[in-house]
Amino acid sequence: MKKTLIASSIMTALTGTSASAATIAEKDGFKYELNGDLQVQLQKDNGDDKHLYVNFDDVEFDNKISYQLDDHLTALGRIKFDFKDSANDKKGKTSDLDEAFLGFKYHNTTATIGKQDYASDHFGIAEDYEMSSEDVAFGKTKGDDVLALDIDLNRLNIVLSTELRAEEEDSEDEQSFDLFASYGTDVFELAVAYQKREQSLHGDEKHAYGISAAFDAGFATFAADYSEAEDELEVYNVVSLFDVADRTRMAIGFVNNKPTDDKETNEWYANVTYEFSKFKNVRVFGELSNSDADDSELGYMMGTRIKF
Repeated sequence: MKKTLIASSIMTALTGTSASAATIAEKDGFKYELNGDLQVQLQKDNGDDKHLYVNFDDVEFDNKISYQLDDHLTALGRIKFDFKDSANDKKGKTSDLDEAFLGFKYHNTTATIGKQDYASDHFGIAEDYEMSSEDVAFGKTKGDDVLALDIDLNRLNIVLSTELRAEEEDSEDEQSFDLFASYGTDVFELAVAYQKREQSLHGDEKHAYGISAAFDAGFATFAADYSEAEDELEVYNVVSLFDVADRTRMAIGFVNNKPTDDKETNEWYANVTYEFSKFKNVRVFGELSNSDADDSELGYMMGTRIKF
């Protein structure tokens, strides 16, 4: 999940609190929590040969367990399933298991090992629901053999991760090292990210980096980012979020996507999200988007999301 000021400002503006997990069991320092996320939308993608269809954007069950070993040390684990590819009948999918890792948290530092996101997955400020363009230049941001370290120093957050090659094992893959760091106040945040990744097992190393900034002006939140993958892709985003009515927020954004070996594209989007006052994790939304790519045509979608 992206740990950014813009993400937290949306959550605060729409809900006032973060989504709460359902605590299934809690006794003698043991806790088992279950999160769910279901998002279904009626959608027409950007393009003149696209047609209306139902898209399952999120179909997730997230299981979290923890043991409070003493006043400062916690053992934790997570098993997360994502069924959206199955729901969309996507061919070539390999597994519905999205994350599976164990770790320990000591004071403000958490170390984990297993199948999980890279540190660079935290980067990005785009607030679209569906865009045809890539919104960041980091091509791969999760793996099966990942060691991660998350240090939360209140205003400063640092995340490090590395994926092992795991040569001659079933999970054999390229190697990657990732870094994400953010510093923020109540109204401003600056974030940076870096990735050094092999393009294939023992292949050439490629470097990617990004920088973002967000500012909460009270009446609206403004944010921008820039990311670049060496000799492959440059991307920048700008976005503004503001309230248009009670429990209703609008986002207007723009992304410039410049591949090294393809045509540059510019894409805009505008969406509106409404949450219900009694149940703040029930939302409905709609979005329009378009780009200057060849054969582009207005894309649109509307949907609903339920979380716990």
